[in-house]
Amino acid sequence: MRLALFMPSDTPFYRGLFGSLQKAFERHGFTVRGRCGFLEGKRLNDFIAEYSPNVFFEMNRCKAEIDGFPEKITHVSWLVDLSGRKLEAIRGSELVCFFSSEWMADYLPEKGCKSLWLPPASDPDNYFPVSIPKTFESVFVGHIPKPWDQKLLERPICFRNSAAATFRDVVETFETRWGEQDTIVNNDRYLQEVELWLESRGRGETLHDDATLRYDIGCRIIRTARRKYFLDWLLRNESVEPMAIFGGENWKLWDDYARLYGGELGTPTELNEAFNRSKTVIHEGVGPHFRVFDAMLSGVPVVVRKSVQDREFGGLGTMAAEGEEYIALDVGQDRGLLSELLRHPETLRRIGENGRNKALAQHTWYHRLSETSEEIKKRG
Repeated sequence: MRLALFMPSDTPFYRGLFGSLQKAFERHGFTVRGRCGFLEGKRLNDFIAEYSPNVFFEMNRCKAEIDGFPEKITHVSWLVDLSGRKLEAIRGSELVCFFSSEWMADYLPEKGCKSLWLPPASDPDNYFPVSIPKTFESVFVGHIPKPWDQKLLERPICFRNSAAATFRDVVETFETRWGEQDTIVNNDRYLQEVELWLESRGRGETLHDDATLRYDIGCRIIRTARRKYFLDWLLRNESVEPMAIFGGENWKLWDDYARLYGGELGTPTELNEAFNRSKTVIHEGVGPHFRVFDAMLSGVPVVVRKSVQDREFGGLGTMAAEGEEYIALDVGQDRGLLSELLRHPETLRRIGENGRNKALAQHTWYHRLSETSEEIKKRG
């Protein structure tokens, strides 16, 4: 079968992911063509005419969002970022694959559409142990939004009365609360929580239905709050320094993290080296992430925040063994645990090796795309 593979844009991250997915799909018997960057209009039609694909697999775009897409071609939408869209807007595709199990649980597919869970995985050709000196106790790899500026904070958020509430009110009411929570839900649930809060104020107001506002509330506040909360907890309670944070330059705009900023890593080679230069790799947890499995394949112990959802469907605890293949810290009672582990290199080495073996056995992109590939082939 001929599969067209498309990433949203041409960035180092998407280029690396494209190559890994292409290899995995080819191992599953597909002939793969595509690119980083969506096609529209004549360019899309020319591609279809030249390549005659049986199926399109696109990240973060659904069939209903493509003008004139041929009905006869199966479309698979892999939703990693809703970008402010409501779940109900994800329509048209014959298969909808969800990065988040919470999104999948709340999604109501159309007739003829099937939803699958497609969480992150990694590529053993890109991530593996390297014998180099350990220069960090810990590293964190990921992005963070900019601090909210005055213009964003003073935005009206209500549909009818612009003076009823501002975005600042939402940040001050919910950011700390959401950061402390050790559970995650579908983005729409956070928006519903804000709607209920507005209703409780007794002014008959509803949230303005704006995609940017939805994204800021349902994603950017959550990402900022969770990453800040866990990093701040680690810096207060554990011996995680020398520590490096790698990601976009927004980190330099945060006073507490600018001194730890190590730059942006553009390629899997750079990421793998950064992991291998550290004794541990940190992620805020509460749901698996690309970098969790990348780090596991590098053979470095992964440290995440413990969550009550870890052993529920979609939780990291159902994909790897806590304490044996990764480290989970309960922020309520595990102060000092990571500091103690960092004094025992053999224990860390064993956890890192176990994590790598688990990722090799179950969490490569070849493994992850098995169910999706089977479903595509069923549809011809």
